[in-house]
Amino acid sequence: MALERWQQARGGRFLLVTQNIDTLHEQAGSKELIKVHGSADRARCSQDGCPLGAPTGSIPRDRIAIQPFQDRPSRETLPRCPRCGSFLRQHVLWFDELYDGHRDYQWNRVLGAMRLALCIGTSFSVGVTELVLRAASLRQVPVFSVDPGASGGPRHYGLRQLRAKAEELLPAVCVELGASEELEKSG
Repeated sequence: MALERWQQARGGRFLLVTQNIDTLHEQAGSKELIKVHGSADRARCSQDGCPLGAPTGSIPRDRIAIQPFQDRPSRETLPRCPRCGSFLRQHVLWFDELYDGHRDYQWNRVLGAMRLALCIGTSFSVGVTELVLRAASLRQVPVFSVDPGASGGPRHYGLRQLRAKAEELLPAVCVELGASEELEKSG
């Protein structure tokens, strides 16, 4: 949040790309955010071609009647699409799906915006991190991994590993950049 506000106050652009599906970034106030694995606060129709399904549709979870299923879990009480009656599913990327499978994942925007990649809290064991590393290498974009237990990790051109705790390193970076006022606003 502090880095986003600092960069925007300088007239720069900032884009936070996350694998997280929770809403913590939104709750913290992030404005420029892409959730490449979808969002747990939404669901979508499981039926191909339904306007509330992939590749463009979804529905807020708070508009889904989930109580009947919670009261009596069964196939009959599973939430259904209000448009076509098919089962609803989480609006998240599953293992057999692709990053360009839904417009909300915004993979092309991620690639187009990449000027620097800062990887925090990743084991590099999911597909998106390999895609980011490959795209960064092709574009000669620097990649930094913040991990206090870094022990080599993936061997990839341009990857610089910073053996530090994110909760210590990132505030120090904000201070060095002169973004400490923004850091204080973030709390």
